[in-house]
Amino acid sequence: SYPTSWLESDFYCCKDDYDYYAHSETIALDGDFDYSNQLVGYEDSRFFHNGKSAPSGFVGTGLLSAPFVYMGNLFNKAFPNNSMYNFIVIFYSLSSLFYLTFTFLIFNKINSLLGNKVHPYLIHLYILGSGVGYFVFERYSMTHVYEIFSISLVVYFTIKYRDSKSSYHAFIIPILVLLSILT
Repeated sequence: SYPTSWLESDFYCCKDDYDYYAHSETIALDGDFDYSNQLVGYEDSRFFHNGKSAPSGFVGTGLLSAPFVYMGNLFNKAFPNNSMYNFIVIFYSLSSLFYLTFTFLIFNKINSLLGNKVHPYLIHLYILGSGVGYFVFERYSMTHVYEIFSISLVVYFTIKYRDSKSSYHAFIIPILVLLSILT
């Protein structure tokens, strides 16, 4: 028998982690913003208005992590008799690591677009030294890594627009700014 006490099988209301997870779950699994099946029994504990409950956290993290919850759900369906762990939680926890990795890549591209003024390893050290590493590996559902990812995308596409004046870049920048605000 495997020790399962250290494995999280689900998120439970009512903490910040659950707020971001509830957004991701309702987007990926329900395809809506109706939280009635995510917040069953917790109406008095979260944001409650006009007879409807909702998480109090920002929705941007849920938008970014929803593909991972969807993939985890596919694995749960493929292995239905697995009682040891929940693939949704595993994939959801990996989303922050995925976005940290892409943040490193984006910062390297930004650095090269600006003429390689800073050594790439020093950029990675700055990012990890800011405390983001803690939130990637310990509090993976919190917004920190998603914030740095979305903001780095805004900076990257702004530099690309400055260099190319492309209408594609002009179109994508406001969408990325909105995603950053929602995160």
